[in-house]
Amino acid sequence: MTGATGACECAPGFSRASAEAPCTATPAGLAAACDTATTPCPEAAYSYCHAASGTSGYCTSQGCEGPADCAVGYMCDLTVAPSYCRRPPIGAGKPCAGDADCAGTEATYCNVQLTQKCQVQGCTLSPNNCFTGTVCCDLTAYGVEQYQCVAEGSCPN
Repeated sequence: MTGATGACECAPGFSRASAEAPCTATPAGLAAACDTATTPCPEAAYSYCHAASGTSGYCTSQGCEGPADCAVGYMCDLTVAPSYCRRPPIGAGKPCAGDADCAGTEATYCNVQLTQKCQVQGCTLSPNNCFTGTVCCDLTAYGVEQYQCVAEGSCPN
């Protein structure tokens, strides 16, 4: 299904591990909208409401020890306690021509010079808090004001 940006988007009930991955059926309850104060997660397998903004978030599981403990496309975030299965950043890899195309997502920076795709900015080097397959890169020497998550092996530092 093609979205407003011309990028392929998954049909409702399907999701993908990355912008390039195929769409697969999303397990019932995984990534459902929730609120830590008012709307709990309905499915026992994904009963943890991870607050992504204030008290609003998405349903997932917690207490993972590695990738095998998470649904396909999710990563085990061991940088927090308790650990949890983290979804891919919304908007990461979305085609863009400027930052406005990335607005309203978790990947708010459009890399117009190299990839013409939305990237996550404001990451930390240690621990690396970028999603699986990406690393936090210090690009301040190149005139970029924030650290950004870039594809593994593509950070010039």
